[in-house]
Amino acid sequence: MKFPICSTDTGNMGCGESQSKSDLQSLGLGMVIYFKVLKAYGILFFVLILLNIPLYYIYTSNHPEFKVTSYKDALFKTTIGNIGSSKNNFLTLSSLQLS
Repeated sequence: MKFPICSTDTGNMGCGESQSKSDLQSLGLGMVIYFKVLKAYGILFFVLILLNIPLYYIYTSNHPEFKVTSYKDALFKTTIGNIGSSKNNFLTLSSLQLS
């Protein structure tokens, strides 16, 4: 039994009985749930990517003097370690008073 890739309705999780109908019912409950979870993970992935776009902008705008010449530089520019290595840290070792 073949199903078209883009036009097969997998249904939605937890949206009532009318929305949870799936074209894949003939394959069994396990396959239906698998594709519903896969769809939910895909939607969650794109939502998280959209929420992280401002963070990537903030991370890459820090340290403009470092130019990206390799994948290691790009990885450094897009992680929180870039902000942690900033010269404008508010807490330095010289300002700590150990007693």
